[in-house]
Amino acid sequence: MSRANGKEAIRLWFEYLKRAKSVPSMKVNEEYYEGWGDYTNTKFEKWWKDNGENLLPKNKVEITKRALSKTGSIQITVPTTLTPTDAANQVRDLLITHYKEIGHIPKPKRN
Repeated sequence: MSRANGKEAIRLWFEYLKRAKSVPSMKVNEEYYEGWGDYTNTKFEKWWKDNGENLLPKNKVEITKRALSKTGSIQITVPTTLTPTDAANQVRDLLITHYKEIGHIPKPKRN
């Protein structure tokens, strides 16, 4: 990832946000930045270590909610940067790994 789109771009945004938050006349949408954690009292490098991975788009399919036991389903995220073939392959591999971890054996449905 280029510097303009990666960590350094987030660093600039982080510093601007931190300063904006400290100025009483500036409004910061707290709800929008809820996932950023405690950015007001943290140095960037520490904050980045704790939160950086969650902010940059990843090029992999991931499980977002693991609720298989209660609802019979899980939620995943699929980056739109993936081709349908790559996404499908990653979903398959992710499910195989997840099912092994939880000891789930899918049963085929008969029509």
